[in-house]
Formats: sequence, C-alpha cells, structure tokens
Amino acid sequence: MKTLHVLATGDYWHEDFTGELSRIESPVTMIPISRMDSVPQNEYDVIVLAQSRRDQFSQQLVDDLRSRLPNVPIVVLLGSWCEGQNRSGEPLSGVNNVLWSQWKNRFEQFAVQLSSGLSTDWHQPLTATTADRVRDLKLDPVIVEKLAGTKILISALDRTSFESTCDLLNHYQCGCHWQESPDHPSDDEVFDLAIVQGNTVSDSFESRVTAIRQQFDSLPMVAILNGPRAQDVERLAVLGITEIIAKPFSQLDLVFSVSRILNLVHESTATIRRPTIANPSVATQIQKEL
Repeated sequence: MKTLHVLATGDYWHEDFTGELSRIESPVTMIPISRMDSVPQNEYDVIVLAQSRRDQFSQQLVDDLRSRLPNVPIVVLLGSWCEGQNRSGEPLSGVNNVLWSQWKNRFEQFAVQLSSGLSTDWHQPLTATTADRVRDLKLDPVIVEKLAGTKILISALDRTSFESTCDLLNHYQCGCHWQESPDHPSDDEVFDLAIVQGNTVSDSFESRVTAIRQQFDSLPMVAILNGPRAQDVERLAVLGITEIIAKPFSQLDLVFSVSRILNLVHESTATIRRPTIANPSVATQIQKEL
C-alpha cells in the first residue's frame, strides 16, 4: 500500500489531535499557518486543518491553498468543542469536515480508496450527489468473504435503526438479531460481535451493554454514539466496549470496524478491553484485511 503523506496545520498541538494524528503510520508534517505559503507542490496527499475553536480558518486560506495545490484534498479536523455549526462557525467551501473522533476511520478509508485507484470521498466536491459519493463504493469481495456468515447481535433504540443497520450488514452476508430489551438473548444463541446503538452513555445505554456482557463475557462490542468525548472512553472501557463509532457515520465506517475487530479477534485469543474511537488499526493492519 502506498505511503501517504499528511500535512497538518492549525492547532495540531491540541490534545484532541495529538493522539489521533500520531496513531496513523503515515508521516505527518506539522507546519504553522504562517508558513503555509512555502508548502511545495506534489509532496502531500491530504491537507488537514486542525480546528479547536469557532471560525478558526478563513475562506481566503482555503481558496489560496486550492489555487496552489488544486489536486490535494483539504480536510477540516474538528475538535471536541467544535461539534455542530454553532460551535464550529461558518462552514467553509471546498473542504470536508471530519470530527476528531472520526479521523482514524475516515483516514483509513481514504488510504484504501486512494491505493485502490478509486475516487475518494475527500477528493469529491461538496456538491457531489449521493449517487456520486457511492459510485465507487462497491462491495469489496475480500470483505464480503470475511464477513459472510458472521452473526451479529444488535441492540438498537428502535426497529428502524436496527433494520437500517441490518440491511447494510446483510449485503455483506451477515446475520443479524435484534435485542429488543435489556433482557438476555436465549442461551442457545451464538454471536461473533455485538453492536450497541445509542445517543449518549446514559443509564439505559449502560444497562443494555451490561446485559450483553453478562451473557457473553468475551464478545467484542461496538458502540455507536453521538459525538463521544475523550472522557467517555474510560467509562466505556469499564463496560467492555471494544470500539466506538461516532455519529454521523458512513456505511463504510461500520463495515471497516466490524471487519477490523473480527480480524483482531481471529489473530489473538486475548480480549480487547480498552476501546478506541473509530479505528484501533494502522496501515499494516489495513493491508492484512484488504
């Protein structure tokens, strides 16, 4: 797989970004905004604007970067205090916004798409239609083969949420079971993975996770939540969550997470206890999976 080169500017030193940027194996060059004028062409595959406060970057900066580096996608990486337009400020044209909690998973998808010669989400203009964005996101036969026959327990807030998740996983030949209440599933059920959907780490969310953990002590679990914060990681670790996916998420976010976790489980007999947000893997792991 091609080694991607990342250029980061803005508040890359902020605690929301230092850990996320360091967990990818691609080299990350960090440059202050004042030195962006000297950035050479054709050296970077993506430009990351690390934003920790409202209206931190101007449209003029984006336009200047676009004129000098027209083929390099620009991504605004939003910190934990920039969730929603009221906190992030006026949206910028010609860039894609990614929450800090989504960074690793989205970067992994970008790397796989770019190395496979596909049109990446970050290269497509913001005016692209839904059809444009899914045009190149065809089912990967390697992942289909890996996930085929996987049985997944889904604890959703309602049937609609369950069915939308189940429909996606059915395309990858996974079997799904809806846990309608915190009551334990029947004793004869065997699952490979559990997905717990919620809004926040509330008491009701904890009760659903606890019910699954009591029934299946070593079952890997994925939590899908609204904008999880850093402090949620420790709390979810105690509950036994393996990985966290932040809303809003793409279909590939979920598919990559499921594929990656199953790969880790098959490679190790140890239970993965400390959760990571959206992606614990690195580039070498992507190669193993894909």
